[in-house]
Order: sequence, then structure tokens, then C-alpha cells
Amino acid sequence: MGVALGGMVLGVGCIRLLIFVRRYRFCLSKHTGMMVAMAGATMAGLLSGTILGILFGGNLFLPTEWAMLFSLLLGYWLGKPSGLLAAVDGIVAGIMGGMMGAMLGVMVLREAPDLTIVLMAVLFLCVTQLLVQLIREEAEVLPGLGVGDWVMWGGTLLMVAALGWQQVGLFILADAPSHHSHHPKAVQAEQLTGMQVAQALVDESGWSGMIQAKAGIPLRLQVVSKSEADCGQGLQIDEFQISTPLADGKATVQFTPIHPGTYPMRCGGKVGWLLVE
Repeated sequence: MGVALGGMVLGVGCIRLLIFVRRYRFCLSKHTGMMVAMAGATMAGLLSGTILGILFGGNLFLPTEWAMLFSLLLGYWLGKPSGLLAAVDGIVAGIMGGMMGAMLGVMVLREAPDLTIVLMAVLFLCVTQLLVQLIREEAEVLPGLGVGDWVMWGGTLLMVAALGWQQVGLFILADAPSHHSHHPKAVQAEQLTGMQVAQALVDESGWSGMIQAKAGIPLRLQVVSKSEADCGQGLQIDEFQISTPLADGKATVQFTPIHPGTYPMRCGGKVGWLLVE
């Protein structure tokens, strides 16, 4: 979902910027043309490189080449109306942006790839919208919000809300367990002699269910992930000071839940729940 969203934002933003540069090319100074080419190509390279680095599953060569090619071409066409110097600046900025974006995509593959794409898309939208406003001021166009402005800023606000929803927990109730959840019913930990054992599966749709355990009895919890992208940054249970990576798609932790309550368990950007009774 993050890749598709980022690709859509990239396409719409680049086309809109190209349209404005073409429409007001005779009104732009060389300095403004250079700024538009450099900033636009850099942000497009960062976003496209991040998307490709994640999409290619950690392969650094192909994402770097494709992101550099895309962003240097964009930089050339953004700068060309303002002269050769602006075009060269756009090309160089596109190359650098594509390289950095691809490296970023590969680095976050094991942690929070979708959230990183959303964050980069928000930054891309903000910068491109500011560049559009710069072009308008240079061309002395009357201020005001058109349909394109409402779409771009509205999309930015929606993605910021989504980012806060999942990462910061602004709408934590959306992740809270409920009777209407699509997940299977709570999985009761198996009671052994002086120990209770439970296993949870994490895949692209989230956790397999809520773990139900008893207070005051040591709990051995095994988390299994089908792919590295599903649980990249490892298992985190903040209330019990647990933070451990997954080895071969598995992580096993042991702790004693003392107080009854509902505790979040995080694996990558996915949240599961431990119910202690």
C-alpha cells in the first residue's frame, strides 16, 4: 500500500510541477529556474529511490540506477526552460537525490518501510507545493487556492494523519482490540508447570490474534514472522522493557507479567496485544 501511495504522489507531483514550469517559463528568472530544478529533482529522487529500494527488497544497484535516471531526467526538463545552467543543476541534484533515496529505502526495509514512504511523500508534497507557489509569485499570478492546491494540501494532511495514526498513536483506539475486530479470538497461553507458553504469527495483515495470559506466572512468548518486511525492526514490548530482533523470522522472549491489563506488542509497524488477567 505504501509503495502504491508513494508512486501516485510522485507521479502527480512531478506532472504538476512540469506543467507549471512549462506554463510560466517566460516569467521565471534563472535563479528561480535553478531553484525549482534542483529542489524538484532532489525530492523526486529521494521519494523514487526510497520506493524502489523497498520495492526491490534490499537490492541497491537497480533502485539506485532507476531512481537516478528518473530524477536526472526530471531535473533536466524542469531546468531546461530557464537555460542550460538550471538544467545541469537539475541533473546533478537528481543524481544525488536518487542515490540517497535508494540507500534510505534499503536501510528502512527491515524497520518501517510504509511509514518511511508516507513521510517522504509528505515532504515531497510540501516542497513541490512551495515550488509551485514560488513560480506563481515570480509570474505575479493572483494568490488563491485552486483545485490542484486543495488536492495537494488535502492529500498531505491525510497522509500526516495516517502517519500519526500508525506511528505516534494519535488514534490508538483504532488499534485497540475489540469484539468486532477481524482478528481471530484471543489465544490462551498454554499452562505448563510453573510456566505458560504462547506463540503469535505476524504477517502483512498484522498479528494473528491477541495473546491471553495469567498474571504472576512466567510467560514464554514466541513471535514468528513470515517475511523480514512484516516485522523488520524486531519485537518490542515497552511495558516489560523488551526489544529484540528476529533471527530467521523468529524471536522468543520470557518475562513475568505481574499486573493485569492490556499491553501493546509491536513488530515493525504492526501492533498486537497481550491481555493479562
